[in-house]
Amino acid sequence: MRTTYVSHTSQRPFGTGSFLPPGAITPPTILIVDDEADVLDAIHAILTGQGYHVMKAHDGREAWTILEQTPIDLLITDVRMPGLDGLELVDRLHPRKTGIEVLVVTGVTELDRVTEAMRGGVYDYIVKPIDIDRLLTSVIRALERRYMTLELASYHHRLEEEVTARTAELEETLRQLEVAYRQTIFALGAALETRDLETEAHAYRVMLYGRTLATKAGAPGTNIRATEFGLYLHDIGKIGVPDAILRKEGPLTSEEWEEMKKHPEIGGRLLETIDFLRDAKEIVYSHHERWDGHGYPRGIRSEVIPVGARVFSIVDAFDAMTSDRPYRKALSLETAFGEIKRCAGSQFDPDLAHLFLEFPEETWLQCRQEALKICHSIEQKRRGL
Repeated sequence: MRTTYVSHTSQRPFGTGSFLPPGAITPPTILIVDDEADVLDAIHAILTGQGYHVMKAHDGREAWTILEQTPIDLLITDVRMPGLDGLELVDRLHPRKTGIEVLVVTGVTELDRVTEAMRGGVYDYIVKPIDIDRLLTSVIRALERRYMTLELASYHHRLEEEVTARTAELEETLRQLEVAYRQTIFALGAALETRDLETEAHAYRVMLYGRTLATKAGAPGTNIRATEFGLYLHDIGKIGVPDAILRKEGPLTSEEWEEMKKHPEIGGRLLETIDFLRDAKEIVYSHHERWDGHGYPRGIRSEVIPVGARVFSIVDAFDAMTSDRPYRKALSLETAFGEIKRCAGSQFDPDLAHLFLEFPEETWLQCRQEALKICHSIEQKRRGL
C-alpha cells in the first residue's frame, strides 16, 4: 500500500497567488490524474480554491479520453498508476508538440524516469509528500510558460497574417504598376504608328516572337519584361526622323539613309530618361547591330551585342520576310527559315538562330494570331467599341 499524501503544514491561504492570464475571460483549465481518491480530491480542492478550472481523472486512460475531448492548459499526473501510468500518458501527449504543460507527482525512487520525461517536455516534478507551496509555485510557473507559449504562437500567427496581407497588397501594387508600364509603352508605340503606318502589328509580332525565343534561350541575367519592352519599342527613335524621309515612297538617298540610321541612337536617348525602360534601351540602341560587326550605329559584334538585340535581329528578319510588302507578297515560312539558317553566323547569332529553327511552325503562327488579336482589341478601344 502506498503512503502518499498532501502535506497541510503550509499556512498559505487559498485564493491567493494563482496565475490568471491578463484579460482572461475564463481561468486556465487543469487536469489532475491520480488513482488515489484522497490525493486527487485534496489537490482538486487546493487548485479550485485558487480560482482554477480543475478536472479530475482516476487513471491514465480516463485522462487520455479527457485530453482528446477538452482543451487543457496544465496536466498534473501521478507517475504510478495501473494500466496507463503517468509517464506513458505524457509520452502519448507529446507536450512539446501540443504545448500543454505537465507536472508529475512522484516518489524519490522514480526520479530517474522523471528526469528523462523532463527532457521530453515535462515542466517540473513534485516529490511526495506534496507541499502545497511547492505545488502552487510550480502550477503558476507552468501556466506562465503556457501563456507565453500561446502568446508567441498568436504573435507568429498575427505576423503571418500581416505578411500575407502585405504581400497581397504588394502584389496588387506591382500588378497595377505592370499595367501602367505596359500602357506607357503601348502609348509610345501608338505615337509611332501615327507616323509610320507600316508598323501596324509589326511591333506586337516582334515582341511576341522575341519573348518566345528569349524565354527559351534562358540566357543568364536576361530580363524578359525589359526584353519585351525593348522589342516592342525598337523603332521608337523614328519619332525623331523627318516625315519626308520616313514616308518617302521611293528609295532613300545616301544622305537620307544616314538620317534614318540615327533612329537607334534617338530611341536610346529617349528611353534613357525613363527609369523602368533603361534596360529596354539597350535593345532599342542595338537592334540594327549584326553578329559579324557590319551593323549600326556602333558596329559591335558577337556577344558584345545585348542578347535582346540579337534576338530581335532574328525575329525582325523573320517578320519582314513573312509579311506582305508593297513591292512583294509574304515569303513562305520554309523560305524564311532557310534564309535565317543561311545567315546564321554572319547576320545572326548562330546559337540563337539554330534555337529559333528548332521551334515548330505552329509556335510562330500562334504568336502571329495573338498579335493580330491585340491589334484588333486596341483598335476597338480607340473607336470606343
